[in-house]
Amino acid sequence: MKPIDDAARKAAAIFLPEAMNAAIKSYSEFLAKKADDNEEMDAKEFKAHHDACKVALAHIDLLLKLAGYVMAGENDLAERKRIDAMIHEAETELRDDDRRNAIKDPSDE
Repeated sequence: MKPIDDAARKAAAIFLPEAMNAAIKSYSEFLAKKADDNEEMDAKEFKAHHDACKVALAHIDLLLKLAGYVMAGENDLAERKRIDAMIHEAETELRDDDRRNAIKDPSDE
């Protein structure tokens, strides 16, 4: 990976928090809107909804990875590995949460 110069690192450090907040807010609003919509989804709508969620989560994940590399020093391999491990853990938790939400107990309704 080509080293990030200080100017680019500073610009990204300013941009990334706002970008992450916007992506997370947009994702949350999308989920809340769909949750408030009491209409049942057919298979096509269900797939489209989940595809949209996956794209949003991938965008957030990419922003988190970029933030990790921007914040870690280029020569700080241990720090980059630690950040990658944290990202992997967060991704695993998101996948597990998606699985739990996808398999709802009918008695909960």
